[in-house]
Amino acid sequence: MRRRRGSAYILVLSTTALVTAAGLAAVMVQHAQAQSARLTAESTRARAAAASGVELGVHLALADPAGWKQRYDGPVDIDLDGARLVLSAHDPASTETLSTDPTQPFVIASSAQVGGARARLQATVVPAIAPGQDPWDGFTLAGRWRFREQGASFAYDEIAANDGRLHGSVVQNRWAQIPYDPSARSMAISSSAHVRVIHNPSLEIEAGALAFWFFATDSSSDQTIFSKQAGGTNNGGGLRVTYHNDHAVRAVFYGSAGSTILTATGIVPNQWNFVLVRWDGMGSCGIYTNGSSRHVRLLPAGWGLGKDNGVTNPEPIAFGVSTDGASSGSTSPNTNPFSGRIADVALLKGVISAEDARAIYERYIAHAAVSYAIDESSLVRGHQ
Repeated sequence: MRRRRGSAYILVLSTTALVTAAGLAAVMVQHAQAQSARLTAESTRARAAAASGVELGVHLALADPAGWKQRYDGPVDIDLDGARLVLSAHDPASTETLSTDPTQPFVIASSAQVGGARARLQATVVPAIAPGQDPWDGFTLAGRWRFREQGASFAYDEIAANDGRLHGSVVQNRWAQIPYDPSARSMAISSSAHVRVIHNPSLEIEAGALAFWFFATDSSSDQTIFSKQAGGTNNGGGLRVTYHNDHAVRAVFYGSAGSTILTATGIVPNQWNFVLVRWDGMGSCGIYTNGSSRHVRLLPAGWGLGKDNGVTNPEPIAFGVSTDGASSGSTSPNTNPFSGRIADVALLKGVISAEDARAIYERYIAHAAVSYAIDESSLVRGHQ
C-alpha cells in the first residue's frame, strides 16, 4: 500500500508538473506572440517614421533652397510622435561631404527608432539647374547691386557702373536665400560698415522704386538700410529706409515741402524679407513688404529721388548707415547702422503699380523645381 501510495503521489506530482509546464509554455507562447506583435508594430512605425523623416528633410531643404546647406553642421535630432528621428545630408558620392552648391544633387537620410525597432531610408534630391525668371525682366533699372564680388573694394552696379565703395567691415559674396536664383549673393555688414555710391545723374529718378532683400541680425530700432540725405539747395530729393525692432520698415521721403513717412509691418523675424518702396512722380507713394501693400500715401508734387522740383540733390547714397546730418558729399558720421545682410538692391525708373510690386515678389519666390523619390532599396531594419 505504501508503494501504491508512493506511486500515486508520484503520479499526482508528475501530472501537476505537466500541467504547470503546459501552462508555462502557453504563457511563454502568448508572451512571444505579444512580443512579436509589438516588434512588428514598432518596426512598421519605425519604417513609416523614417519615410516621414525623408519627406521632412526634403521640405526643410526646399524651404531654404539656397542657404540651408551652408548652415548645415551635422545630424538633426527630431521627436516625431514618439519616434526619434535623426536627419542627415550628404553628397551622393560620399557620406562624409556635403557640397554648398545649391544646384548640385544631395542625399537626405532619415533614421528612426520606435521602442526597440530601428529603420533607415534615404532619397536623392536633384534640384533644377536653371534659375527662374529674373524679377526685373520687362522693367527699366537705373542701378542694381548684387554683391557678388569677393575681395573687391567696390560693390559693382550691373546697370550703369554706379559702383559703391566699401567702407568698414563689409563682406560680399555671401549666400542669399533668394529662390529664383540659386547663385544669389549678399553682403554682410555691422558696426557702421556700409557701401557709398556717389551721385550720378542716372540716379535722379522722378518716378520709380527702390527694392531690396534684407536679413536683420540685431533687434535694435532705427537701423538704416538705404539713405540719401535731403541735400541740394532746396533740401529735397532725399530718402531713408529703416528697419525697426517692432518688425516694421519705415521709408521717409524728404522734400522741399517737408517729409512724408510710410510704415510697413509684415516683416518676419530671423529670415529674409523683401521690401519695395515706390513713388510715381504724380503725388503718390507706397511701401510693400513680401509682396503685400502696407501703406500708401500722397507725396508732394515734384518729388523725385535725387531731384526735387527740378533741383538736383548731389549727395551720395549709402547702404547700411544713415547720411542724415552728414556734411556735403560725405556719409559721415555714419549713424544708425544696420546689422545683418542685404541682397539684390535695385533702383527702378518708371511708374510701378501695386500689381507690379506683387508680380516682382512672386517672380522672386518662384521655387526651382526638384525631383526626388524615396529609395526603398536603402531600407535597413533592426531591433535592440
